[in-house]
Amino acid sequence: MIDPAVAAAARIAELEARIAAFENPANQAQAAAAKLTPVEAAPLVADPAAIECTRVVALLIAEENKKGSVSERIKKAFQSYTTYVPYTALTPSACFQALLGSADFVVNAEGGLTSKPFDRSGELSISLADWLAAARLAESLITKFHPLCVAAWQSHHEVIHQIESSHGHSIAMAYDVQQRSLASSHPQHDLSGLDDRALSLIVSQRLAARMKSLSFPTPTPRTPSFKRRGSDSLPAPASPEKKVRAADRHCFRCGQSGHYPAECTESRTTAGKPTAPIAPAAAGQHPQLPTPDQLEAVIGPFRTSPLGLVPKPHSDKLRLVEDLSFPRNDPCVASVNAGINSDDFPTAWGTFADASALILSLLPGAEAATFDIQYLPLTASLPFAQTSSICSAYSGMVPCMLTVQPASAWPLVLASLVQLLLVAISRASGFFPILKWVDDFLLIRLPDQLFTEADFTALMGTLGVPWSAEKMRPFATCQRYIGFDWDLARKTVALPLDKLEHVQVLVASWRAPNAKFSASDAASLHGKLVHTSSIFPLIRPFLRALSHFASHFSSPRARLFPTKSLLADLSWIQDLLARLPNELPLASSDPMDIGWWGDASTSFGVGVVVGGFWGVWQWAPGFRVGPRCPFDIGWAEAVAVELGLLMAVHHGVLAAHSHAASRFLVCSDNSGVVAIVNRGRLRSSTTNDVLKCLYIALVDHRIWLSATYVASRDNVTDTLSRGDIAAFLAGFPGASAHMDMPLPLVLSGSLTPL
Repeated sequence: MIDPAVAAAARIAELEARIAAFENPANQAQAAAAKLTPVEAAPLVADPAAIECTRVVALLIAEENKKGSVSERIKKAFQSYTTYVPYTALTPSACFQALLGSADFVVNAEGGLTSKPFDRSGELSISLADWLAAARLAESLITKFHPLCVAAWQSHHEVIHQIESSHGHSIAMAYDVQQRSLASSHPQHDLSGLDDRALSLIVSQRLAARMKSLSFPTPTPRTPSFKRRGSDSLPAPASPEKKVRAADRHCFRCGQSGHYPAECTESRTTAGKPTAPIAPAAAGQHPQLPTPDQLEAVIGPFRTSPLGLVPKPHSDKLRLVEDLSFPRNDPCVASVNAGINSDDFPTAWGTFADASALILSLLPGAEAATFDIQYLPLTASLPFAQTSSICSAYSGMVPCMLTVQPASAWPLVLASLVQLLLVAISRASGFFPILKWVDDFLLIRLPDQLFTEADFTALMGTLGVPWSAEKMRPFATCQRYIGFDWDLARKTVALPLDKLEHVQVLVASWRAPNAKFSASDAASLHGKLVHTSSIFPLIRPFLRALSHFASHFSSPRARLFPTKSLLADLSWIQDLLARLPNELPLASSDPMDIGWWGDASTSFGVGVVVGGFWGVWQWAPGFRVGPRCPFDIGWAEAVAVELGLLMAVHHGVLAAHSHAASRFLVCSDNSGVVAIVNRGRLRSSTTNDVLKCLYIALVDHRIWLSATYVASRDNVTDTLSRGDIAAFLAGFPGASAHMDMPLPLVLSGSLTPL
């Protein structure tokens, strides 16, 4: 029996010989003459041997395709890694040609053999199925010759899948060809991940070429509307054209009313600055600008976000912003920011706690200087799927396309990475310790360091950092950073007087009769008070009502009256800001344990231990404490804390430790005490009255408290609160000094000392 493989090889050789004979010119002329002579058609009878041979060839081709048959030239190209191989050379049809032995070399002009160049004519139009097959074969070849590069190539192919979904097949193929060509020319190029700049360039070039090939009629500007898609087909109700009053016109160029920018003839803005010149095309119609419908027909669906101007802090200048959180609370349309997870883009900040820890660690003689970047371009990131569909729209036209950076490749704010890099360069160059908050930098000069402000700005100047000379503060022992005045010599921090006065005036305005406020006003006040609470920590328990008030607005334009609970908290805050000193020592935040214990029971009374002193009070005859009484257990626990503070002050326990700490620990087995001390407020008005007296006393003595929960079996005052003095003295002989403090007048009708 004939070997099928031998028969297949013989059949292929016969076919090649017949093809060569057919291509011979003499044979072609003879065949043309034969066409003129009619011949009888022979019956079409299949040769069994030919059928078997064809079947074997097909099986061999299929088997070779499974193995990914490629020529030696392609193998050598992948082995060298510096020769570019188009994926059209790795498709199944290309592998079939390789199996048939297509020539890999051509005869050059000198008569020698030259490697045949790869045909790149169709690589941008390769089908997705062929590209997938070629990508798998390329990964197998990279695995064989360069195993360390396999992960990068696999990551690159995953990126192509993403671009295919978000930008289309042609852009994905163009990006693939560009990146692999770059890798072959520069083997150090990293294929893993997305090169967003390369993608943006490809998208921009494609769109520019396509837009250039199209011509749009000059559109008539239309008034922007909020109609849903499809509403253009509905007949518009007939209504007279509304005339715009001159007073309703606002000029974006000079800031005045009565005219539009195209009509503006002013030379100065309302702030006294020179007006910006208007481009010639900006004064009239915009030719060659597509309408949204025309643009959508070219590039597909797109979206725009509102633009606005906001004042820069402590300046009369304005900053252009794009509201990527629009629309808000719309179940049908999600905002751009809704698709971004901020946790994926962390950054580092020189916080209040970081500055406190740094200044506490400094030796005497250290000085600080602050530097501010003059301008900081804040760039927000976009979801990957939206990188090719962000535009700018104005008056019913789309003047420009925005080239953006995808969120999947770069952090949310690129400027933050630049600032972190500046901090790292500064430290490596000998300028340390250094902290930064957004564009503000705090540089410390230690006693043994000799650099100056000019040395630091010169270093950063070589990197192109535009420092603001107006905001730079030279080296000094007292310096302002993140809105606080830090005294390096005295180890204290304070709020600037102008800021404190501003907060006090703002709080007073909220307590004015018939005053109404918006959600933005509430958020602004809450932020200022949180900032202020770093110096005045005793106001923190009274910020909850303001936070609750700010979250209950149904519309950003709504204005509401402050609630009673909010007004009560603001009254406390106003009183505390007036009583507390505007200075905070940078002491350790860990509270000092001076043996402060407290407990209360509804059945007997209150027991307190502070250091070696103890006291117990019984409820007065006829005075009841309970759930359905005017005075509940929360009030009793607050009284226990107040009595403990009065005992500590009366017997000098706080004075003995005031030089070492300003925060003291209170231990209790009742969650009510812990909540009262740490949170500072309950719903009971009677409890809040006690707390107000407590906090005024804390203010007078410039201390604050921190409570911790302990089990009842470990609570020193558990037996005292139930009136068992003998058991208490037997269990805790160290507390041998009975208090001799007079009871406050406000509590004389409620308690009787024992």
